[in-house]
Amino acid sequence: MEQFPKDSIEEIWNNTTDRSWEGLRETLLGYNGHLAGISKEEAEMVLQMAHEMEETGQPYPKSFSELYNFLNEDIVEETADY
Repeated sequence: MEQFPKDSIEEIWNNTTDRSWEGLRETLLGYNGHLAGISKEEAEMVLQMAHEMEETGQPYPKSFSELYNFLNEDIVEETADY
């Protein structure tokens, strides 16, 4: 899987007013698979990962840069193994 586009992640960050994993999921669901540079399947992977992060008590990223790194390092690297 290729990296998520920086512009798309910035749009997600800016539109997530509730800075939490739940807020991220709500924002992604609001796009309904129509976000430039992120396919519906990729969005579903992020939704699943956000749910897992919330369930395990992982802190939500404190900045756009942290969210960018989370998506492009943690998720992309994890899916590269498949």
